[in-house]
Amino acid sequence: DQLNAYYVLAIAGLVGVVRPSDLVMRNSLIGDTIPPNRLGNATGLNRASMDSARIAGALAGAGLFSALGIGIAYIFVAAFYLASLFLTLGVSRVRPGQDDGDGDGDFDSDGDGSAEPPRRSIWRDLKNGMVYVWNTRRVLATMSLAFLVNLTGYPVTTGLLPHVAKDIYQLDENGLAQLVASYASGALLASVSIAAMGVPRRPARLMVICAVLWYALLLVFSQTETRETGLPMLFLIGVAQGVAMLAMAVTLLRTAEPALRGRVMGVRALAIYGLPLGLMASGLLIDEIGYPTTVGIYCAVGLLFTGAIVLRWRDAVWR
Repeated sequence: DQLNAYYVLAIAGLVGVVRPSDLVMRNSLIGDTIPPNRLGNATGLNRASMDSARIAGALAGAGLFSALGIGIAYIFVAAFYLASLFLTLGVSRVRPGQDDGDGDGDFDSDGDGSAEPPRRSIWRDLKNGMVYVWNTRRVLATMSLAFLVNLTGYPVTTGLLPHVAKDIYQLDENGLAQLVASYASGALLASVSIAAMGVPRRPARLMVICAVLWYALLLVFSQTETRETGLPMLFLIGVAQGVAMLAMAVTLLRTAEPALRGRVMGVRALAIYGLPLGLMASGLLIDEIGYPTTVGIYCAVGLLFTGAIVLRWRDAVWR
């Protein structure tokens, strides 16, 4: 009986500080250790591990919460995070390119041909990453789409699912867990498929197609009123979203120069901050115009700007 919204917001804020670094390093390690022709398979396998854990976690967490209460369930969650921390000790200590001139620390951003690496600076690294993203058309287009889907797509399938479960479908925490598991199951299918078959020759085009499909399915999902119709739609949304995000990651990993791969993925993580903007706006809009209309507006904006991105950088992302 000690939990309140202020504690939840504080903990969620601290998690938000740490989590982007985890995602960045995960993708950077894949790029540093996997041959280019296997990037799609490795990215799919990595995502499959996350999606399968999301399915098990949602169902097991809801069961623990119902049976033992939130305190015991929270202890279980913290224990798994602690175990994952110890498992990271098995990651190689090798720093790719540190001594051979191929790594992040040896990037000659000034173009003067100097053999001596510049002094490392967080702000210099960030600036180099931003400049590279801005000057590389395919990367800039991909980053723009990443921000757009975080702003208008992810809010519906993350922050608003509890609202759908409780206020529209009239479900409890176990019903919410089923919705999350259905969504994650679709993403898992996409991840396993990519891990097995790899990404096609043009991942940027696949990324755009699946993003459009994602928005179309979200629009249909917003009109459902029962769990029986919502579950299959969430599964299909998970498939479209999973393929789109995997194709996006592969596009960035293939396009970015090895010396700048970590910085590019770091800038990609900044696109996540479209999500809180989308969530806060959706809460205000739902109070004024309702959930279905709000999602419809989000999907319309998403489709409109996806088309604008393709038109603006069609040579880089389509042809």
